[in-house]
Amino acid sequence: MRITQLNMEILQAQARLNLALFEYFTAGSGNYRPIEGTEELNDSNRQVILAMHAVYGGVYLGSFSDAAPLAPYEGQEITNFSCDFCVPCYSGELERLIRDWRENVNSKSLDNAMKLVEQLQGKILCWS
Repeated sequence: MRITQLNMEILQAQARLNLALFEYFTAGSGNYRPIEGTEELNDSNRQVILAMHAVYGGVYLGSFSDAAPLAPYEGQEITNFSCDFCVPCYSGELERLIRDWRENVNSKSLDNAMKLVEQLQGKILCWS
């Protein structure tokens, strides 16, 4: 597959995620009320991860809470709430920021970690 076609796949997956997020937050008479168990949203998260893996040849799944801060995706099942974000490459700085957030509840570290996810061309995920 050509790189432009792969890049298009990740953009399409991201667009589906954005649409699913919009539907998730506007469900229920157009009010901003999230609905639990929205499979379109959860499947869209998985599609973003898989598309990123296809485009970059690898992807790391990250967690701000109790799982490993960064773990390579190796074809394992992606369950709802199993990760908070995905990035196309490993970052020691990102892992350090997450550990600082966890150990010291340093909100600046959390903010910087989220900014770094964006700088690395990663995606913050929203599960339902």
